[in-house]
Amino acid sequence: MPVAAFTMMQASFMIILMVFRAVIAETHHNNVCTSESCKQTAKKYLSRIDSKINPCEDFFQYSCGKWIASLPAEIETIDEYDILTEEMNKVKQGLLSSEKPATFASETKARTIYQQCVNQESDGADSKPLLDVMMETIAGWPLLTSTWDASTFNLLDAMVKTTPYEVEPFFSIETVPNPDYPRSNAISLSMPSRFLRLMSNENMTREMLNETYIGMIVGVATVMAGQTDSTVEQETLQTAAEEILDIENRLISATWETYANPEADFYLTLNDSTTYFQSESLRRLGDYISALYGDCTFCLEGTTAVMIRNPTYLRSVDAIIAELESSDDESKRRLANFIGAQFIVEFAQYLPKSVITAAENPYNPAAEEEAVSDEERCVGVVTRTMPLAVALMWIQDKSYEGVKKQVEQMVRDITFGFLDLLVSVNWMDDRTKITAMGKLSALLFGAGYPDGFSPNTMLVSSYYQTIIPGESFLASMLQATKALKQRRLYNIMRYNNRNDALDGDLSIMEMGPMYRPGTNSITIPLGILQLPFYSADGPQYQNYGGLGSLIAHEVTHGFDDYGAEYDGDGFKNNWWTNETARRFPVALQGMIAQYSSYRMPGGRMDGNRTVGENIADNGGLRAAYKAYARYVKRLGHPESLLHGLEKFRPEQLFFISAAQIWCNKMSMEAQEAWMERETHAPSKLLVNGAVSNIPEFSQAFACSAGSHMNPKVKNIVW
Repeated sequence: MPVAAFTMMQASFMIILMVFRAVIAETHHNNVCTSESCKQTAKKYLSRIDSKINPCEDFFQYSCGKWIASLPAEIETIDEYDILTEEMNKVKQGLLSSEKPATFASETKARTIYQQCVNQESDGADSKPLLDVMMETIAGWPLLTSTWDASTFNLLDAMVKTTPYEVEPFFSIETVPNPDYPRSNAISLSMPSRFLRLMSNENMTREMLNETYIGMIVGVATVMAGQTDSTVEQETLQTAAEEILDIENRLISATWETYANPEADFYLTLNDSTTYFQSESLRRLGDYISALYGDCTFCLEGTTAVMIRNPTYLRSVDAIIAELESSDDESKRRLANFIGAQFIVEFAQYLPKSVITAAENPYNPAAEEEAVSDEERCVGVVTRTMPLAVALMWIQDKSYEGVKKQVEQMVRDITFGFLDLLVSVNWMDDRTKITAMGKLSALLFGAGYPDGFSPNTMLVSSYYQTIIPGESFLASMLQATKALKQRRLYNIMRYNNRNDALDGDLSIMEMGPMYRPGTNSITIPLGILQLPFYSADGPQYQNYGGLGSLIAHEVTHGFDDYGAEYDGDGFKNNWWTNETARRFPVALQGMIAQYSSYRMPGGRMDGNRTVGENIADNGGLRAAYKAYARYVKRLGHPESLLHGLEKFRPEQLFFISAAQIWCNKMSMEAQEAWMERETHAPSKLLVNGAVSNIPEFSQAFACSAGSHMNPKVKNIVW
């Protein structure tokens, strides 16, 4: 055959092939998905899109406005996470209250504790188990009796005995991964967790704290005295409560000083700790730690690392303890009363309502003060106490392997999408980019649950084998708290695998992907693998726009100025060059100015405070879009459309999906609090700010240049 004829045949064949592909693509483009999953997805889109709004002027309102308008007036603040949490709690409630035979030991324990919690009031529960523990640890709560024996009290011994119950009056101690070598562990000293809870209670002023705190102490002590047939004068209780509050207020002041004058964490060895502190009790820190680790004393050496977190706070506490500690009976009584009050703070949520209600506890976060049913409250208690057991109950008799593989493929697309962004940025020099590529290739992902977790019921039951439910809900929670605290402390000798199937600190049922620098890994919890974030059988533009943009957001955190502190293996080892570190702040200025110009009725945005998350929102959405384009290229044709949404192209639905996961309604008070302290942009500004910097969005919706969502200047860091 002549070459010219052969060439003509080749050309004809290529034309036919191109026409065939175009026809196939058009056919798929016009196809409408009618599966049940697609119907649910279409219903979700249609219930939220406000077609009266111009998407090029306010994309958040366009994507969410119809849903926001449909909410009852009495609902002032709500978002997609709230709705999904409520739905998940109903499922978990069904699992925990089921009368079907349990299939593994931890399931039995979880159900028992749940039933004890739900039936607590009807069972006539009292505070005796807590009083028994107080007797064991501090020889009883002095303000309940006039015969308290001060000779039996020693502050250091009391702290050794109360710490396993998470009653840590002055500081918190934990075993944590060593930031410098995260495969091993260190001992961490930091401010007590109750102060973090207090700061999350946005409505609690210092005056309210003082009044509520004294009311809590006097009220609980009065009820407890009645349950033990003790006679205590109200004036005596009031005086003791004021003394307790005085100590607590001094510690709170130290907490605020720490936030006003932060210092970097640093390390001591166990031997060196004896010379760091001034008070007699803390100079014996080594004795305290050795006694606390009990049967695991062989785990400790003189060179064991002790991480001093919040150094400003701990120095203040050292001075406070030095002033308070004394051998006289009155000083001991005051300290013992203060420690007893911390038992009430920590175990208030497990005490009967006849003793204390949520509203009477000043350390209860504002969100938990809202009225919830006993069933909902108890689901939360069991999920926080035994998260791995609840997760295993959730996934039993279900197959998530296909979902895990699908998500893992999406993650691979996202890493390639982020790689495209990485190589194109101009603020990162070539040497840093090469290191970044190595870190990206070493990034680990866990979708749903770690390999080896399910259906390994023996593994989970072994993890919770030291939890032994008691005769009442309060007794069970006292025992479980102690068992779990001791387990965490004894992890001091544990080798930390980067992808551990039994990470007790990881709640698989959570809903937010999370980047963990110490392992250079991203966890994609089981809880988020459902609508509106993800659908196994739904269109991928929904999945890549929804869950994909959240995962990509977390990926960027591994490579910003925070992620720069940790290398590809999770070791604390800054891998940025000086030149990259110099260029980075300059690259942020446009985005800082952009977000600082935004206003909402609740106030003006602080572009400096939120810049880290704004960068991740923008870069994550861009990386997810590139990932979706990669998926479509592999697919070979556009995805099917949805019934009732035929006018939308897949790339438009990608961006709508990315916006709708942030649909929310926020009261004026919530806006004001958010603008004052949050490091994330509120949903409306998060969505509109991100899409306005993405040219592909403006192309998808044909936004004219200069419109709000298509400004002439695009601020791009990733």
